[in-house]
Amino acid sequence: MFSRFLPQDFGPFQGQGDPLIDPVAELFEIRQLAAHFGQLLCAYEAGGLLAVMDVIEMVVRSVTLRLTGVLAAAAWLATDMVLAGETAGTQWSQGAKLDFEVFDFVFDDLNSWIGFHISDILFMLSDNCHSNLPPPTEQGFCAWLAIAQQRLDRLAHTPATSLGDLEIAVVEELHRLGASLLTQAANRQAQATAFLCSRCQQPLAREAKNHVRKIDSVVGPLQLSRDYGWCPKCQDWCYPADARWGLQPNAPASPRVQEMAAEAVLKMPCAQAEQSLPRLGGCSLSSTTLHREASRQGKRALALQQADQHRATTVEGVVHLAAQAAPPQKPFVLIIELDAWNIRERSDWGRTKSLRKKGKEPERWHWVYTATLFRLDQRGHTAAKRPVITDRGYVATRAGLEAFEQLVYAEALRRGLTKAAQVLVIADGAIWIWNLVESRFRRATQRVDLYHVKQHLWSVARELYDQDTAQARQWLRPLFHQLKNKSDGGQQVLGALKELLRNKEKMTPVQREQLAKEIGYFTTHAHRMNYASAQRKQQPLGSGAIESTCRQYQVRFKRSGQFWSLAGDEALLALETLRRNERWSLLFPHSHRQPVAAAQG
Repeated sequence: MFSRFLPQDFGPFQGQGDPLIDPVAELFEIRQLAAHFGQLLCAYEAGGLLAVMDVIEMVVRSVTLRLTGVLAAAAWLATDMVLAGETAGTQWSQGAKLDFEVFDFVFDDLNSWIGFHISDILFMLSDNCHSNLPPPTEQGFCAWLAIAQQRLDRLAHTPATSLGDLEIAVVEELHRLGASLLTQAANRQAQATAFLCSRCQQPLAREAKNHVRKIDSVVGPLQLSRDYGWCPKCQDWCYPADARWGLQPNAPASPRVQEMAAEAVLKMPCAQAEQSLPRLGGCSLSSTTLHREASRQGKRALALQQADQHRATTVEGVVHLAAQAAPPQKPFVLIIELDAWNIRERSDWGRTKSLRKKGKEPERWHWVYTATLFRLDQRGHTAAKRPVITDRGYVATRAGLEAFEQLVYAEALRRGLTKAAQVLVIADGAIWIWNLVESRFRRATQRVDLYHVKQHLWSVARELYDQDTAQARQWLRPLFHQLKNKSDGGQQVLGALKELLRNKEKMTPVQREQLAKEIGYFTTHAHRMNYASAQRKQQPLGSGAIESTCRQYQVRFKRSGQFWSLAGDEALLALETLRRNERWSLLFPHSHRQPVAAAQG
């Protein structure tokens, strides 16, 4: 059958006997033969390729081997040829069948020794066909290249296909090659890993070699081999290569798949990420896998966050955090902005009626306390005069005010709190904020957000002038000028409001109540309204940075119809904050390292 090719096209094997019948055939010769067969299958498409089952039949009839290792290589050979034929477009004609019955055919030379039946080799064929990977050799690469080029050529001549179809095919072929290369490299990495316990670094008692672990990688599923052993000190089994590879216990995702899942779920819900990832050039992951991996990485990020929270309560921890701050080149101002926003959770889900019968209202909305920190010299403007902050830190937590205070303190230490010439805190008038500042940043300069202050004055104007905007603006204009440009602007505005209240007999009860409320507000915060001084020092007058930060978090965590659990939202908040603080490499070290350059000859 295939002999019609041999006399004229078989190259180095021309005029020789079939090397497969040589009982001492070298494995690399068989691999060369497989690669050559694959190229021939592609090259002879125009002349009529062999059917897939014909290739199998040819291999079965020609293989008469006495060495089991060579027998396995022969199975790989058949796989290479079958895959080459399938990819090149071979068709098994309808109604065609094998000339032998599977369980009747037996290798005569081997039957008396091990009884090796054709069903065994077909089993190996099916196992290899499933992986569809080229061997990581020069010959395997040549065969893969020929197959890939053949596929692309067919697509190029297929009507109604576009460049997009070619791009998809190229990526798929590169993944097929990449899976083979990655498997080989990962196994070599495992072999180069010291046989030590990954926890205590003590030698392991060797128990087993080449234990297989199935991995989901960015180039497809892999089967990797590694050794494992027993740690006498930890009294546990250990796979040193798993730690070297960056794999998590009982999780099939490779480090890059872990990272992709985490990044995707931070941007969109799992169901949307499942559809979007393949379109964006990533691997295909189910929504279940995305949820599981993002949750796992969120828990790891939360553990790092809780470690920072603990450090903020100990002297050793404070020293450790402060040492991470970059040495200043000149005196700088550290700015801290604080705020909070609501997130909806499924707390007491399904118990609404029973709680209300007891006189309790179920809680659905909960505070997420948020902060952003940056240096004054890290503020600037784009070419279009748009304000921008080049580097800043973030804090966001649902764990309560005590945890929030500790996390803000930890991040401030990282940002140079102990080295700052001045610390400036900007926020709205919420009492919890200024209580926190008095507790943790007592020496800081305090400034209440100018926009919020103006909103309080507007509430008085609307009551006094019955929503008459023209008269309200006329009344407000001098107050705004005093507030922003006078060194004691807050006190001057407070005096004007008190003077207005002296004519309370001309006011309605609602107007008097509103005016008294705002007088209380200005009495509390007048010393925080130092806007004239801020302008001279080119410091921010408002808390726009934290307002935008809260909005950015809410884009993901406060979508319409979205509910969370405390465990779920806190873990994902920790993951998002870790990413924003550019400490992503603590979870994914490969994202920080640059690939080692190829050796130059």
